[in-house]
Amino acid sequence: MGVIGTGANAFMRTALVETLVQSTGSLRVLITRNELNRIFEGDLDESLQEDLVPQLQVYELLEEVIEHLEAELDLAAFLGEAERANPDLASRASGERPATLWICTPGQDHDVVYPLVVRGPDHRLTAVMFGDWPHGSTFTLESDGSAVQLTRPDGMTLTIETRTAAEAIAALRTYAATTKGNRS
Repeated sequence: MGVIGTGANAFMRTALVETLVQSTGSLRVLITRNELNRIFEGDLDESLQEDLVPQLQVYELLEEVIEHLEAELDLAAFLGEAERANPDLASRASGERPATLWICTPGQDHDVVYPLVVRGPDHRLTAVMFGDWPHGSTFTLESDGSAVQLTRPDGMTLTIETRTAAEAIAALRTYAATTKGNRS
């Protein structure tokens, strides 16, 4: 889906934070540095980003995320075929792949992003795009500061509580501090 409007940044920020904080390590977020700076207003420091790895994976360019996802989805498809061909040798690890939230701005590259999105549901990939999404729904999000009004293409609206950049960063710091010891 695509998101547009004054509430797009707040919605994406809240989606990223809630995905990480609620995940218990079973979810991850893929994002480029530009989108990360956009939704956190440039205030998410490098050390906190490092503390959130591997649940938060930050790439410099959209092309790098695309290459990573293509390789990952190709490997998952290969392993799936091998497991179907040899069920007695099936790996338990294949069912343990983390679900992925991909936040990106495809722009003119929507035709390259789209094939990955189509393959995604089979591999626990959900993509949310900044901007109009010509291959599916685009939602308009208007912000009042503490919540966004999401207007669906059919005109129905929902209210979603959001976090400011400072609130989101504080939540991520708390999450990183509580999970850092568990990862060592």
